[in-house]
Amino acid sequence: MNCEEQPERDSSTPNADRVSRAFPEVRRRASKLLPRRYNSLQPTELAHEAWIRILRNDNWNDTQHIVNAATRIMKNYLIDRSRKEEVRARYRNGLPDPVVADQESIHALLGTLEELRESHPMHFRLVFLRFLFGMSVGEAADELGISRRQLQREWDFARSWLGTRLKSVEIDPPLQN
Repeated sequence: MNCEEQPERDSSTPNADRVSRAFPEVRRRASKLLPRRYNSLQPTELAHEAWIRILRNDNWNDTQHIVNAATRIMKNYLIDRSRKEEVRARYRNGLPDPVVADQESIHALLGTLEELRESHPMHFRLVFLRFLFGMSVGEAADELGISRRQLQREWDFARSWLGTRLKSVEIDPPLQN
């Protein structure tokens, strides 16, 4: 298969057309997600990693549902790969650094995000799109169906809201534009 070709799909399944239409957007998002430091991984390879998992499921609402799921899968794949590289780097010198997770801070952050989801669902979705999917202001505005100016106001609110809550539990959030 050529690197640019779309993986083949059995057209007898009801969602085959949706899945086929989603691949170009999945590949475009893969190229945006892929950091430049991954010179050994190509966007098409990353998209195919997600595609393997997408094809296992035939329960898709629409094309956007498939694209969002694939983006989440690719993001998780890159996070896992990055973690593995960090572990390898730690052991290269023979002196592993112990990883100490501050469970209290993690629980506080998760609780704060849950509070945001319950009290301000649109702002939670905005934070989700910007951080998990790595979307720009313009992309997130298009996804939410609002203007860039309105999105920037909502983003400022979400950052301020999270910053206030996280400071009260002594977590310094690295929230940037």
